[in-house]
Amino acid sequence: LVLQGEVWRLFTFTYVHSQDTLLHLIFNMLVLYLAGINLERLWGPKRFFVFYTLAGFVGVSLYFALTVVGWLPRGVSIPGFDDVGLVGASGGVLAVLGCCAVLFPAMQVILYFFPIPIRLFTLLYGLYYAYNLFTRGGNAGGDACHLAGLAFGIAWGYRGQMWLLRWEQWREGAQRRSRQAKQQELHDLEREVDAILEKVHREGMGRLTRREKQMLETATRMRQEGERRNRL
Repeated sequence: LVLQGEVWRLFTFTYVHSQDTLLHLIFNMLVLYLAGINLERLWGPKRFFVFYTLAGFVGVSLYFALTVVGWLPRGVSIPGFDDVGLVGASGGVLAVLGCCAVLFPAMQVILYFFPIPIRLFTLLYGLYYAYNLFTRGGNAGGDACHLAGLAFGIAWGYRGQMWLLRWEQWREGAQRRSRQAKQQELHDLEREVDAILEKVHREGMGRLTRREKQMLETATRMRQEGERRNRL
């Protein structure tokens, strides 16, 4: 379906879950809450949302690439869904886990009643998913998504702040350039309008060209819109 134009599925799949894997859903939501709350407190809700959604996109991109080249079989039917290839939050959840392993190395995880360091826990799960993927056993497609999400989370933990800083600098620069371009446009328009008004004073309205009349109308409309915004 993605190849048919429904590209939004690359971003929305991580917010959907199979109806026949309730324990999987509970586990994912538990990890997302217990680990994700640390990242949300650190970054804020908006940045955490961006991180989680991008992690899902990275995860499904690897899965999608492996199905296209034939490494993995294409979509299978899942109860409650029509001919889907991948659903679930695991890619994003593993990204959260990987990022927490980088940023909060002192965190402990309870594994079968025994506390272990989060980095060891992450390593064990990563090896398990890698084994499943390369032997194409179990849920190989899902494990491809898991590994991609995990790798993205670890990379974000080390470099995410720098990426965000560069993005914000680029966005601020783009906004500044846009404001400067608008100011220059207004300045040029004012100069032309002044020249047109001077022509009207010398020769009268009847001597204006169609372009000059349109420019006066544009300037009048822009001034009225500016006054309306100021009143609001």
